[in-house]
Amino acid sequence: ELALLTLAAFVLDLLFGDPAYSLHPIRLTGRWIDVLEKGLRRFGLAGIAGGWLLAITTVGTLLALFLILSAAAERLHPWAGRVFHLYVLYSCLALEDLIRHVRPVAHRLKAGDLPGARLALSRVVGRDTTALDRWGVGRAAVETLAENFVDGFLSPLFWVLAGGIAAELLGLPTVATALCAALAFKAASTL
Repeated sequence: ELALLTLAAFVLDLLFGDPAYSLHPIRLTGRWIDVLEKGLRRFGLAGIAGGWLLAITTVGTLLALFLILSAAAERLHPWAGRVFHLYVLYSCLALEDLIRHVRPVAHRLKAGDLPGARLALSRVVGRDTTALDRWGVGRAAVETLAENFVDGFLSPLFWVLAGGIAAELLGLPTVATALCAALAFKAASTL
């Protein structure tokens, strides 16, 4: 079941990319981190202790919420649980969106439009792109593609696999454990 779920999430990502809406689980995680961080700072916990509390609370609340919603969906109907799991895993992947953002850089470079390539690149990197030559733009695009491929696609898949294997070895529910591992990674990555 986990293999089919992963394949379906991958296909959804390729077809639709990472949806941009305010209730996206990873965006909500980012907002939750902001709320927690402000609260911890108000109590003077901005150092190492605050960082640990922030990490533990972020991951803990995300996993608890996932498990509660997963159980509720499964109680409603087994297919509701499967759809919820698909939605969660699909939300953890961001390969197609990454390709969509980097593709304009390549097209503009191929067309010889260096200013357009710099502008397209500036939408996906945090660095100043105005002084980059053709090779610099290309290198920066490849670097961001590689970095975000690992963060937005390869790592979530690794954690799904690791969580699934751990679940099988420990006799835990495979899909829920695998998705908890992927969500924990995404929370840590967002932190």
